[in-house]
Amino acid sequence: MDKKIEAIKLFIQENYYKKITLKKISDICDTNYCYLSSVFKKKTGVSFSKYVKSLKIESAKTLLKESLLEIKEISYKIGYKSLTHFYQDFKSLVGIPPKEYRKKNGDIFIQRYLEKLQNKINISK
Repeated sequence: MDKKIEAIKLFIQENYYKKITLKKISDICDTNYCYLSSVFKKKTGVSFSKYVKSLKIESAKTLLKESLLEIKEISYKIGYKSLTHFYQDFKSLVGIPPKEYRKKNGDIFIQRYLEKLQNKINISK
């Protein structure tokens, strides 16, 4: 079962932005839903839904720090259909709203981006 859980984790990591349910995965693995849920939590330390949510939010944190995408775009890109739900999940896991996270952590990226842009302008003169 360890190999199955590792395969499931890999599948989730590659597809977290899609609608993934434990029911679908249990059907694919031909494993009882309740049993798979129990084993997944035992092996990973978190429930299936919390695992997926954590991957989404980690991806959002990276995008908030390293891209100029709007928060709304980021939420849709990582698989959220509702911006409100994204904000709720982000704040519950990170402790602050996405906008505040970006303000605290994205400034370095934006500064580097602006410096590169300035360098390109200076080079082309």
